[in-house]
Amino acid sequence: MLVRETNLTKHERLLSQFRYNGKHLIHRVRRKGVTDSMVGTPAGCVDRTGYRFISFCCRNHLAHRLTWFYVHGKWPDGEIDHINHDRDDNRIENLRIVDRAGNMRNLSNSHGVLFEGGKWRARLGSQHLGIFDDYFEAWCTRKRAEVERWA
Repeated sequence: MLVRETNLTKHERLLSQFRYNGKHLIHRVRRKGVTDSMVGTPAGCVDRTGYRFISFCCRNHLAHRLTWFYVHGKWPDGEIDHINHDRDDNRIENLRIVDRAGNMRNLSNSHGVLFEGGKWRARLGSQHLGIFDDYFEAWCTRKRAEVERWA
């Protein structure tokens, strides 16, 4: 009979395999895929988007979600936002639970679309492109302006 692991037992396993140094989860012990030389080093790897992924319980997890689980003993019930926008800065004080719209506000900053005063402002460099109620509309306007600039 296959017994499903509970969140409590997963949390206990997480605590036994990693320690948290205040910014990253660190390999605590040698295990499958973790050599002796990796023990004591930050777990996981950073992908091309800047997010760190860690293999745990036969799955790849976003490090910030795993860090939240490590510290709080429960999985986050929403999306996790990096307050300072550094996707590999997993200090618990830099992480907060937000809804999808809240997370999109921070994501948008790197795409030339800012959330200001309850509206979305599109810019291309110093050129103001407009203010919109909808993020997608602002983003599309920004992309159109970018294509026209380089055409």
